[in-house]
Amino acid sequence: MQFYCIYAINNQKDTTINLNQYMIRHLPIVKPTNQLKIKLAENVKIINKLFNDNNGAINQNIRQVVKEIDDLVFNLYSISEDERKIIISDIKKRIRFFENIYS
Repeated sequence: MQFYCIYAINNQKDTTINLNQYMIRHLPIVKPTNQLKIKLAENVKIINKLFNDNNGAINQNIRQVVKEIDDLVFNLYSISEDERKIIISDIKKRIRFFENIYS
């Protein structure tokens, strides 16, 4: 959502975005299968447990599960390998968490 708002709607960094109903209705949201929803929910639970077990520190297991979630979402939206690289590269620059995940 953040990526879409920055690039598709606003195309600017560090500005406030005011979404109206028209913009929200036209977000390119793909409806996942129930199987995919369950898999994503399981992975989120795993990440929460790993964060709790590691006092919020990111370790290799967390990196792996986050990357798996990203891959599931990329596949859901049919994002190519080249597009994935561009997205990950840019998000790493903007969000420190992902810089640590994809270091």
